[in-house]
Amino acid sequence: MFYHSQKTLMLTIITIIGATIGSSDRGEKPISIPEDKKAIGIIEFVNCSLENSRNAGIIISNKPAKFAWVRFVNCTVSNPALNNKRSPIIFNTRRGSTEDIGGVKFVNCVIKDPLERVPISFENWSGEVGFADVNGLLTVERNNTKLDYNITQELIEEWNPIILSKKNPE
Repeated sequence: MFYHSQKTLMLTIITIIGATIGSSDRGEKPISIPEDKKAIGIIEFVNCSLENSRNAGIIISNKPAKFAWVRFVNCTVSNPALNNKRSPIIFNTRRGSTEDIGGVKFVNCVIKDPLERVPISFENWSGEVGFADVNGLLTVERNNTKLDYNITQELIEEWNPIILSKKNPE
């Protein structure tokens, strides 16, 4: 498991290349990027394989969009969260969050997922924030079918309609 959290970090340039990251016996997620409101720079995962996690393959927790960018380049998420049916990639906030989360780019990434579900979901426990600057190209492979998605704000909102209703109540 890769876990980045360093509250005093001012410049981050981390590149993980060619790692195979699998599920632990405790059911932790393979990659977790938690909140860090001081970091600037880039955290990159290049040619990594995230396999058989009990939870989502990637969880981005409360990471403000305007701070350190996270990039996944040519990465594969295989068979994530098969028992709990959560999305393969999850962005989540906690109560009291006030800043949009995001600042994540997917470059030619693949999700191998036998379950019918959206590839990216948003668990908004604050009810006050949304996504910003989440984009890229993601391919979902399911039942011998490949679907390519150009990740945009509009597509994420289509997959997660609660974003619009919580952020812009009428």
